[in-house]
Amino acid sequence: MKKDISKAFISYSHKDKPFVSKLVGDLASMGANVWVDLLEMKVGDSIVQKIQDGIEESQWLVIVLSPDSVDSKWVKTELSAALVNELEKDMVFVLPLLYRECKIPLLLRDKVYADFTSSYDEGVKSLVNRITPDIDPEIFKCILSDDYGLVQKSWNKVTDVDRAKYINLVKQKIFSDVNFDKRAAMTALYIIDKNILRNHLIALASDNGTSVVRSALFYIGELGMKEAIGIVSQKMSDGAPHIRAAARDAYKKIT
Repeated sequence: MKKDISKAFISYSHKDKPFVSKLVGDLASMGANVWVDLLEMKVGDSIVQKIQDGIEESQWLVIVLSPDSVDSKWVKTELSAALVNELEKDMVFVLPLLYRECKIPLLLRDKVYADFTSSYDEGVKSLVNRITPDIDPEIFKCILSDDYGLVQKSWNKVTDVDRAKYINLVKQKIFSDVNFDKRAAMTALYIIDKNILRNHLIALASDNGTSVVRSALFYIGELGMKEAIGIVSQKMSDGAPHIRAAARDAYKKIT
């Protein structure tokens, strides 16, 4: 199974779920690619198999340390699997994150951890700097702001040699479960790489999110995508007035 060199698996106690939910959102906004069961698990999935796949496909295992997690059977199991992986590959794989003061597991005591006990922001920054593929988190956050001016200004700061890294991370947001991320990715790609955007717009025009569909139709029109006339014509009969209006506007631009 191939590892994703940018993916981080988050291991935690479900008693720490509010913290992890916020952390995942903040990491994602800064370009991190995370696997966490609150996002990845679907009804009917095998818990053991999904967790095993998540660990095997990830480059990092971020273990959220707290009094609850160090006593958690699942966290101990995930940590053991990750440490074996680390030893076999002779590389850093496990990244401790100290959320609440607790007794650090013996096998983690020689590792430097991201300390969230004194400053959440500093903890996030130290973690992002390790698990993201050498990008500036603030620049990436601005590129995904869904603000044309801010996107262009931030993109101008990225050197030619680094641009492919940012583009790849923006592309990942097209497949996000969050509608804002999808819309922001469309805005960013319209400015930084229209060809990539064209490749995804027809699929996005069939998304479940109304705001995503409207944005996709808008960019289909702006790019004059005659190849999308089928989906545009279909959306002209959609049940949502805003989608019908967006489809009519797009139709006028591509015909």
